[in-house]
Amino acid sequence: MWPVRRHEPPDGYRYNIEMSSEPGPSSRAPVGTKLAYHLDGVGQAPHRHPHLWKREPAANGERLLIGPKEGFLDLLLQLADCLEPPYAILYVLSVPRVSEPGRYQMSGRLDRQQLQEFVEPYRAYLEGDARHHLWIHSHDSTATLVYDKHDLIYAYGPLDCYLDVLEKNQLMAGQFELPFPHYHNYFPEFDETEKLIIASHEWKRTGILPGVDD
Repeated sequence: MWPVRRHEPPDGYRYNIEMSSEPGPSSRAPVGTKLAYHLDGVGQAPHRHPHLWKREPAANGERLLIGPKEGFLDLLLQLADCLEPPYAILYVLSVPRVSEPGRYQMSGRLDRQQLQEFVEPYRAYLEGDARHHLWIHSHDSTATLVYDKHDLIYAYGPLDCYLDVLEKNQLMAGQFELPFPHYHNYFPEFDETEKLIIASHEWKRTGILPGVDD
């Protein structure tokens, strides 16, 4: 079972965003930029987080909210090293352009090498388009990592190990927020990859959970 009720957005998250209403690309945003914000005189400009993390309360204790400025999947995989394999994978396609929306739970579980092999073909897509979230869960560690459509990583579980990884990657503790308003980018250049990630693996699909996946 996925701990869906444990993953709640930070305070103000639901009200401090403006999302694109249609699953299409945002004008002016370069392909591969998940988020943009309004810059006077320019229009939409790419948004990057300030390479910070902060500790937050969660339903079962605490979690880390991590805002890296780059290297999202590399950091996610390093954080996954804090968890005991095998890993369960949940791919949440919340704003599809060509496939059915849903929570796609991968059949079977992956060891560390298989996890690496799963993400690598989709690296540009996972890091560069806002139509999805990626969850990694370790039953043995009772721990979950969520890489969401805002280029944020939510880390539940062995916080001390996570903090060692963040320090090695030069992320600092600090406060940060999403810009208001901000825009999610969905690029047609990635439509074939959206189809490929669904077609190339065996999944069990269930419906999107309002308030958790949107």
